[in-house]
Amino acid sequence: MIVAKFGGSSLADAGQFEKVRAIVESNPERKYIVPSAPGKRGPGDDKITDLLYACQTAAKQGRPFKHILERIEGRYDDIIRELGLDFSLNEE
Repeated sequence: MIVAKFGGSSLADAGQFEKVRAIVESNPERKYIVPSAPGKRGPGDDKITDLLYACQTAAKQGRPFKHILERIEGRYDDIIRELGLDFSLNEE
């Protein structure tokens, strides 16, 4: 049995997800997969983890954070769309 952990840059976008899928599927002994939140896609981009921290900080300070959540949702929506998945975050 193999446990595989993939960091944020390994899951930054749909192309990276495809690479991870190929790695996972290449060895049937990989039984447990531990994914990180998507990382930066390039300079000037944000890690999802940093956006989640920004939400927490804003909430703690009583400031609005919906715009940050929308950025997170948009990022995942992009990945879902680019992978051609039939899945909606809004339904979850």
